[in-house]
Amino acid sequence: MRIIVLYQYFKTREGHGSTRSYEFTRRLIDEGHDLLVLTSTARLPGFTGRRRAGLIEGEVDGIPVWAVPSEYSNRMGFARRVVEFLRFAAVSSIAVLRAPAPDLIFASSTPLTVAIPALVCRIVRGIPLVFEVRDLWPEVPIGMGILRSPILISFARALARLAYRASARIVALSPGMRDGIVRYAIPADRVAVIPNGSDLDLFHPEVDGSDLRRRLGLEDDRFVVVHPGAMGIVNGLEFLIPVCRELAEIAPQVVVLLVGDGSQKPRIEELAREAGLENLRFFPPVPKAEMPEWLAAADLGLMLIRRVPVLEMNSANKFFDYAAAGLPCLMNYGGWKAELLRRYEAGRAVESDDAALFAAEVAQLARRRETLREMAVGARRMAEEQFDRDRQFALLLETMWEAVGGAPA
Repeated sequence: MRIIVLYQYFKTREGHGSTRSYEFTRRLIDEGHDLLVLTSTARLPGFTGRRRAGLIEGEVDGIPVWAVPSEYSNRMGFARRVVEFLRFAAVSSIAVLRAPAPDLIFASSTPLTVAIPALVCRIVRGIPLVFEVRDLWPEVPIGMGILRSPILISFARALARLAYRASARIVALSPGMRDGIVRYAIPADRVAVIPNGSDLDLFHPEVDGSDLRRRLGLEDDRFVVVHPGAMGIVNGLEFLIPVCRELAEIAPQVVVLLVGDGSQKPRIEELAREAGLENLRFFPPVPKAEMPEWLAAADLGLMLIRRVPVLEMNSANKFFDYAAAGLPCLMNYGGWKAELLRRYEAGRAVESDDAALFAAEVAQLARRRETLREMAVGARRMAEEQFDRDRQFALLLETMWEAVGGAPA
């Protein structure tokens, strides 16, 4: 097949954050398919190539890439993000019309506005569309209270409905997202659930994190808790301020590492300084290629969100990285991932906003090293049985072939 992959934040393992699109496109090329990735430079620093029609045309690891120049940052406010979303949609809508005619367009959101160039290609060129839903928009910003305008809500819902109905197949990253899509009167058999995957070749329980612990000045008796990734409104990381205040009293050997960036990071840093917290430490984003060492240096991984029901259906990358690394996980919410943790005995879910209760759970795990070792085994087993990236790719490729009418005999 000749496929256009449309995703605004394409990145390799040298970037930080989700590499789902990169992992899948790399495998598609290995299978002999022709690819063109339409993206932005937001997560491709230093990307170079020929400049034409508002794009930079080049290659990334042998993958043909057309990128819209962008200075997007996680620290941008909502309004500036929307401007970036619309600018990318406008330039990409022209690009999909001048690109060599594909057999399939695979568009991955968020943002939801990626549906605009996808629909242009679908309607104008008559190309089958597979639309991937990484977060359920506009339900997430509505649930968060970010999107309040009735006009914008109506527009976003209309765009989502149009994208879903125009798609030959839809990929949802969790069962809850599938249910949300089906509520738009979409037949369930058109929606495939393909969660984020675990890169078993990159993350492994045998990775040694002791050298990193030494470089960070973490003594052997320290119990290290890590939270890598975005520090935005959705993550609700200010919850850690009272948690760490409590831990300083009941478990002084515990230290929490926040590794990443986002709009809320300056505020959380200021709150930590005001509270005099020495057990909460901040670090810049780390490339995914280096993340295995950080997870190996930790004893426990955190999954935190603001306690809004719609967010429980997320498919956050760190969950799958923890699993592959054999790192036990502690969550502050319920849902499908909490059920998996219980089934595989790979971690715990404290479904509460009570900081003292959450801190008590961390302190208890810090005292139970044997329990943590058992959880580590369960976590790796979960990754191998449920989320092997190769298995997820096979499901995606099957979905793509269904969209174009089946694989050739």
